[in-house]
Amino acid sequence: SPSGQSVLAAELTDEVVARLSQARELKVVRADSYQAAQRLRQKTDYMLTGESEWIHSEMRLTVHLVDVRKGTQLWENTFSINPGALFIAADRTADTLLQKLHLAVAFQTGMNRNTISEDAMNAYLEGKRYLKKNNRIAADLAVQSFKKTLRSDSTFVPAWLGLGKTYLAVYDNGWDRNLVWFHLAQQTSFKVLQMDSTCSRARFI
Repeated sequence: SPSGQSVLAAELTDEVVARLSQARELKVVRADSYQAAQRLRQKTDYMLTGESEWIHSEMRLTVHLVDVRKGTQLWENTFSINPGALFIAADRTADTLLQKLHLAVAFQTGMNRNTISEDAMNAYLEGKRYLKKNNRIAADLAVQSFKKTLRSDSTFVPAWLGLGKTYLAVYDNGWDRNLVWFHLAQQTSFKVLQMDSTCSRARFI
């Protein structure tokens, strides 16, 4: 569906940004609109843009890296991305960009970034859509979706992070001030840190 494709593209962007942000030499800023991107031109050294199209069940993503100071394109590449391998594709994209910028980052991660089933990925993306609605009913549905993904693959870290963020949202937004939601968020973040002790998003939760 178009909405599902939009969530998938947003998830890929989030993962690439998160990985690039681990390079200490980079300050990564997102431009969520064309106007914002134009304003940032005066403040940034590089700009990353991309266009995506869907061919059958795959996303074809064309990425451009531009040197804003010189007004020249440094690199362009096209990736064919299977939704089930989205996180592998994000790693590959970010690693290639870091190489082009002559930055070497030693990533230490225990995250399961292997290909997962289409049903599990769809459940995960459904959970992300519900979480963004930012209301209690949608939060309950998000929990169900993330748990469905974890029943398929209990080591899939992004679903644990989504679950933790949802539990925390229930408590922080005042939808239910029972401390059980706070403790559930803590437990899920500890679960992630057992699998990946360097996960900054789990530490934030």
